[in-house]
Formats: sequence, C-alpha cells, structure tokens
Amino acid sequence: MATMTPEQWGILFEPKLRKVFFQTYKEIDEQFSKVFKTEKSKKREETDFHAAELGIWDKHGDSVDYEDFEPGDEVTYRHETFSKGVLIPFELAEDDQYNVIGPRGAGTKRTEALARGARARVEQDSADVLNDGFTVNGYDGVPLFSDDHPTIKGDNQSNLITTRFSEDALKEARLKMRKQLTEAELKMSAIGKKLVVPADGEYDALVVTQTTAKTGSDHNDKNVVGGMIDSVVVMDYLDNGAGTDDYKWFLMDPNLHELTFFWRVKPEFFNDKSIDRFILKYTGRMRFSVGYSNWRGIVGSNATV
Repeated sequence: MATMTPEQWGILFEPKLRKVFFQTYKEIDEQFSKVFKTEKSKKREETDFHAAELGIWDKHGDSVDYEDFEPGDEVTYRHETFSKGVLIPFELAEDDQYNVIGPRGAGTKRTEALARGARARVEQDSADVLNDGFTVNGYDGVPLFSDDHPTIKGDNQSNLITTRFSEDALKEARLKMRKQLTEAELKMSAIGKKLVVPADGEYDALVVTQTTAKTGSDHNDKNVVGGMIDSVVVMDYLDNGAGTDDYKWFLMDPNLHELTFFWRVKPEFFNDKSIDRFILKYTGRMRFSVGYSNWRGIVGSNATV
C-alpha cells in the first residue's frame, strides 16, 4: 500500500513558487464508443446465443418443407472490477501551499488523475479485442479475424485479409464483407462504411477516404471507394501490424457488427479518512466487460504483404 510522504512533496510547502504545474490533459473524445456498441448491464454477466436461421425458401411441391432452427455457440461477457486509489497524510494535505494535493486539490486533481487511469483502462481493453483478434481464439474456436470461421449449416467463411492499407485493399475488404453469409448461408449484404486505424494509419486513411482522384495514379481516374466510407476512427491503443511498415486496420458495418462493451458500473469516486493513521483516502472503482458476439460485420487486416 503506497502512501505519499512530506519528503516527496516538500517543495509544495514553500510559498516561493509562482505557480505549480500539475499534469492535466484536455481529454479527447472517447474512442472505444465509436467502435463498440455500448450497453448497460444489470447482471453479473451477459450471454449471447447463436442459432442458425432458416434457409432460403424452396419451390412448393406437394407439401411444405419444414426446417429446424439449429443451436450454435454461446458468448459470455463477465464483468470485471477495476480500481485505483491514493493515500495522502493529513500533514501533507494541511501544509500544501498550492492546493495541489491539499484539501481542495486532492478533491479535484486527485479525482482527475484517477479518472484518466480509468479512461486508459477502458480504451486499452477495448482496443485489445482488435489487437488480439488475429491470435486469440474466440467463441467459434478461431480468432475474431480468420479465414476459417465454421458455420452451422454451411461452409467455412473468412473475414481476414493480409494486405497493407491502400485504396485497392479497401476495395478488397469491402468485397469480402459484402460476401459474408449467415449461419444458414443467406447473404447479409454487409457494407463496410467505418474504417478503424491506429495512429500510424490516420494519414493514409484520410488520404484514401478524402481524395477524389485515385491515389498513386497519373491518370484522371476517380477514387470511387473513398466516398463509400462514412467515418474514420483512430484508436490510439491499437498495436502496429506484422512489420515496421505495416499496421492493423479494420473495416466495419456500423449496423451489423457485434463488438460490444457493457458498463456494469461506470467509474465512481470515493473519499474517506483513516483516523487511526491520519490518512486521506481517494479511490475509484468501475466494472465493465468488452468483447464480440459475432465475427460478421467486420473485416480485419494484419498487413503481412
């Protein structure tokens, strides 16, 4: 259990400082909620269940052709608890001349510091669903992005490409998504309209999606695919791809994808006093889970060629 000491913060006891710079940041907009469908939960865990839909209708003969719904896999979101705290001795709070860690400072700046750590955890865990999506097996026994997703009533399918980001690669991803089928091999008509990239890919993504002419060409060809993308989301916690010149990138159908984030308890903050030890306590706590319920509606590239 860590406790701050007067020796660490002695400079705050001297009134000669003109001002104190405390590390604060103007927070950017949430990134995870632009990628994941965010929902509230009132239970210990949430479970999604897969079932194969009915297939395409047959031409009627002498009787109706009856077909069974077939059960599939279950996906469970189990909410985890995260917390962080800071301990401040009474004397340190009392003698602080600048309210950095004193009574007022501790009540605001300490909470802000705790909140930033909570935000980082949420963004990191959300991004890791995509970071790990090429190596960690999911509900169907293969990673989120795979060329071998099993289906209940049909052949195995793919939502993986290994192409570096470009206008042509974006076309490839859109086509692969458009060909995704349901468990009963019905066309889903999934349309990739949202592009998700790490910070390294922001410039390339904006060039391709905002340029009217075909990129990398001396001809006057139009950039058709760029206008088909509604939004570009940059996630700072996304890892790079397979090589130094590569980066992971993802194309999503905002309506059909099943990347989901559940808030069980949003970040909440508390303060208390330990009278016997003369310590001020500031703590934060939250509960959430994040994952995916279906691989459809999204295509990912780990950029290896």
